[in-house]
Amino acid sequence: MYSEDELLPINLLQHWRFCQRQCGLLALDNIWQDNVLTTSGMLFHEVVHRPDEERDDGLHIVRGMRIASFRYGITGICDVVEIDDDSGNRNILPIEYKVGAPKRDRSDDVQLCAQALCLEEMMDCTIRHGAFFYGKTRRRLLIELDDALRAETLETIAAVRAMLQSGQLPPARYEPKCLSCSLLDLCQPKAQNTKRLERYMHELYNPPSEGK
Repeated sequence: MYSEDELLPINLLQHWRFCQRQCGLLALDNIWQDNVLTTSGMLFHEVVHRPDEERDDGLHIVRGMRIASFRYGITGICDVVEIDDDSGNRNILPIEYKVGAPKRDRSDDVQLCAQALCLEEMMDCTIRHGAFFYGKTRRRLLIELDDALRAETLETIAAVRAMLQSGQLPPARYEPKCLSCSLLDLCQPKAQNTKRLERYMHELYNPPSEGK
């Protein structure tokens, strides 16, 4: 079991799956800046992150629910949790709001699965599915929280924790998705991968001796 001080923010898992260096810049160097995409996402979440509850025909809806798992050492906030007790079989559905469209990678899925792990521990239940509501499509997308996704989520938790313990910033690697990253100018992934930069840094810190 982890202590409260050892809990990892769940959002770091999403950052790690999207880009390990982005996660490191945020978690190790406390570096972050917003762009149009991140700002729109923040505004999109403002409403659902306000703590609130309502009941509708046996459906208990909780918004902005704080969650934690001391078994896995993670914590965060669920945008929306739907609890259906009306059928006699308690069904719990975590719902994550995203401003854009479904991603090609599994970063969002891992984030949602981590939320489910917390809810399972807190409510002593098993959660088979989670859902996304994407602002761009205005539709809910249901996903299965299967064994493969759970294993991937636990691997991500372990990887982020190992990075924090080592204190080593992951190397930069330029990919097309870098163009949408708010840390592009600070990260400089293209420069990080060039021999020219390495030569410049070597000459800067190892100037030639006089007379040579």
